[in-house]
Amino acid sequence: MDYSVIVPAHNAADTIERTLRSVMAQEPPPNEIVVGDDASTDGTPDLAEGLGAKVLRLPKGNGSIARNRAAKAAATSLLMFMDADDEWLPGKVSAHLEAWTSDSPSFVLDGAIRVRPSGKGSKVNGNPQRRLLEWQLMVDYRNWTCGSAFSVSADHFWAAGGFNEGLPAMQDVDFWIRCAHAVGPALNLGRALTIYHQTGGSVSKAKRDVGGLLQKLQQSMPFLEPKHLAELRRTLAFQNALNSPMPEALGFFRMTGWPLLDKRLAKYLLLSTLRTVRPPGGAGPA
Repeated sequence: MDYSVIVPAHNAADTIERTLRSVMAQEPPPNEIVVGDDASTDGTPDLAEGLGAKVLRLPKGNGSIARNRAAKAAATSLLMFMDADDEWLPGKVSAHLEAWTSDSPSFVLDGAIRVRPSGKGSKVNGNPQRRLLEWQLMVDYRNWTCGSAFSVSADHFWAAGGFNEGLPAMQDVDFWIRCAHAVGPALNLGRALTIYHQTGGSVSKAKRDVGGLLQKLQQSMPFLEPKHLAELRRTLAFQNALNSPMPEALGFFRMTGWPLLDKRLAKYLLLSTLRTVRPPGGAGPA
């Protein structure tokens, strides 16, 4: 089965060679790698071209625009998405291709091993159980993986409208939910086949305007019910609390509604407190 690898990139010269080599080492290798370069100034497009990728040199936009333009330029019927700082483990592509020949999903997900900037691995994003995921289940953060861990047919990609180019964050989650809603259930492989590098200053570590982002998500997905919006609000608030020291974090915890049965509550309270006592790069309060 032919497939194209779609890579959005912006100033990724330090990581893109590692990323592309992990793609080229797959069996079978890709028919093409299409890099949507988002106005890099550090030589990223030259490095990608030197490794054999087809590079679209785009004006400054964002990752969603870069993904959509690269997907439009792809020549195959199956698209596999890869961020310019992540890696694929051996067997990743063959597992996805097998799923596409044996099942009829809207898209295919695998798990992602989170690796900290220090190089230390941590837990896995995504559900460890192989199963079909209806769009309602894709609202649940426990089924989220990362942007380098899914494949989708070109027909399904465009049926869902591609990536929302106006979203400042949560673009992957937004696409997964819309695609599962528009086309049908996704297939989670229940295996971790992607290495997700949590680079310093990444979008996933930035605090977000919960209300503003929720409004944009609701506009993108008008089919969401109040309970789904409440679940997304809780997850966004928890993420902000995790990335904030006390007492700032308390405001975000209040947004969650203090759900006592949610395991994130106690864990994130502890981590937020430790962030206050031992701030990154600091020696703690005097």
